[in-house]
Amino acid sequence: MGAITTGLRRKISPAPESFVIFVHGFGVDKTDRGLFSDILGGLDGVIGVMFNNNEVDEMTGEITVRPLSDQAQSLMAVIKTVRERSEEPIDLICHSQSCLVAGIAAPRGIRNTIMLTPSFAPSAKRTAKTFGSRKGSIINMKGESKLARSDGTFTTVPREYWGELDQINAIDLYNQLAQNTALTMILARQDEILADTRPDNLTSHINVLKLDGDHNFTGANRGSMITVICRILAR
Repeated sequence: MGAITTGLRRKISPAPESFVIFVHGFGVDKTDRGLFSDILGGLDGVIGVMFNNNEVDEMTGEITVRPLSDQAQSLMAVIKTVRERSEEPIDLICHSQSCLVAGIAAPRGIRNTIMLTPSFAPSAKRTAKTFGSRKGSIINMKGESKLARSDGTFTTVPREYWGELDQINAIDLYNQLAQNTALTMILARQDEILADTRPDNLTSHINVLKLDGDHNFTGANRGSMITVICRILAR
């Protein structure tokens, strides 16, 4: 398995033939810049389902972020499709702001939901500052924002996205979701994106774990995180 899963000593199989639906974070494609591909590579006995919850131009790589409510509808459509094809258990793995998407969708009948570095205090201004600081970015909360990326492309963010973000109470969404699924949050001790947010007032039904790593669990910390996910799904 090579460098992808450094620290992952063996595969731990969840229940045979279960489905894992991956819900990616802000401004990325369905693989979440390789994070989900690495996680799926460490799982045995599952069928992984990845889908683009943003509009992705396959020719140019340009991405347009969809409003969170639209993303929630797409997630529900994917869950429905999986259920129509199989009666096997469904697990969700969400990363960063996609945890909000799962909370808005509030699907029922999901066995496990794993949230990686979830957002607890969503803020349009904080998000714009974090992702729009690169040279060439244009922030326009009342219109269309263009966020420059390191590969030279741009991520487009419509005003509807910013407007919805400020109206969300993440803690309420997560607490309600935990009534319908076994919910585990995996927080990163060195999270450079959400370092100033804390999981206050979470219900005791949510299992909160803290691991070493940055917001995307890059480097050697990714393997340790994958090991934890394997153990959660194998319960």
